[in-house]
Amino acid sequence: MYYTHSIEKGLTREDFRPSFGNRPLTALAQLLNRWIDDGRDPRDTFFDAACATLRTYFSRHDDLGVNVGDKLALFAPEVQKLILGSSTAGGFRTVRFDRQRHRSFGELTADRVSLREFEPGPVDLGLISDAASIASRSPSACNRQSSRLHVVTDPGLIDKILRIQAGLGGYDRPPVLLLVTSDTSYYVEATERNQPFVDGALFAMTLMYALEDAGVGTCPLTAMLWPRSEKKVRALLDLPKSEALVTFVAVGRQPALTRVPYSRRESVESIMTLHESGDR
Repeated sequence: MYYTHSIEKGLTREDFRPSFGNRPLTALAQLLNRWIDDGRDPRDTFFDAACATLRTYFSRHDDLGVNVGDKLALFAPEVQKLILGSSTAGGFRTVRFDRQRHRSFGELTADRVSLREFEPGPVDLGLISDAASIASRSPSACNRQSSRLHVVTDPGLIDKILRIQAGLGGYDRPPVLLLVTSDTSYYVEATERNQPFVDGALFAMTLMYALEDAGVGTCPLTAMLWPRSEKKVRALLDLPKSEALVTFVAVGRQPALTRVPYSRRESVESIMTLHESGDR
């Protein structure tokens, strides 16, 4: 799914670059070819999602009159048939943002998508403050409320941080960059070593839902950094040593209409296990 998502993102770009994706296509070819060689089920959710995305990739190039036959040739003949014959939706979808519509929570979560290209213009910092207030109601272990939010609006500082983070390459600078951290000094036992990240993640998800509700676009960006890179970020933001980095979030205004990755989800049956009385 990692490589499939790379192709999905490339298909959504406003400045579409024909023939993009050498690295993820090569990796996908190796994985899909091996999957079929090993006799595995082509109806697997992620295999099917990859084929659907690749079908969209090749059909879009056909529509543009761009020959990418060399990339199709990376795939074994049987895999090529599965790709070109895929009838599953995949690649990208077009979404329209209706800021006036009242939504249930289920509708809001279904509507929220990760945006990497934003409508030009500044973000109302009052909306971010309001969202942070809502996020502060997120549950935390023993109500310790360790989550902290750093809001970066300085363009030069955003550029420096994103060069270190390296997860938004090729896209324009977002108007605002957030960093969610968790203060580890609020935890005392060795068994709580993961809890700062759990509490911080709960805060971050509520924050993004609150921003979505306010008509503000977001995209979470990982804070998985090598020690040297983390040290640079800490210096740029003057972070206390006790604050653990949880996630960055790119923030900007939602466009009226845009393409986003299709991002297939697994079925409930595949992720939920029911443990009933009498099972043991």
